Amino acid sequence: MGMSPEDLGFDRVTWAIAGVAGVVLLLGALGLVNISLVTVRHRLREIGIRRSYGATGPRIFVGVLMESVVATTVAGLIGVTAAVAVVRAPFVQRWFADIGLVDLPPFPVSAVLIGLLAAIAVGALAGILPAAIATRIKVIDAIRA
Repeated sequence: MGMSPEDLGFDRVTWAIAGVAGVVLLLGALGLVNISLVTVRHRLREIGIRRSYGATGPRIFVGVLMESVVATTVAGLIGVTAAVAVVRAPFVQRWFADIGLVDLPPFPVSAVLIGLLAAIAVGALAGILPAAIATRIKVIDAIRA
């Protein structure tokens, strides 16, 4: 029960596409880290005021991290919705029929779940460093800024 050469070729293509997708996600996460760091820098005074009113480090950490996760989750939902809408669009289904595809493929639920999980993971990864930096902000430094 070995794998046929066609199966091996398909597996290689699948892994190559997954590798490229992983690199693209990491580059996107790097961009989000940059934006989040700038945002934390601009919110220095706000974070300092929250600290002066008794916000603990973990509370600041979770707040900054959740901003990133929520933003990427919403973006992931918009992206998945747009992908489903395009696949289900009448002009796309006509194009499938024109090229000879009799049975239209269903949109895989696994693709939706993978897309949403990837968006959440990228948001979490991109939010960890800015959240850690935000917890180290001292009240006196924030007031001086």
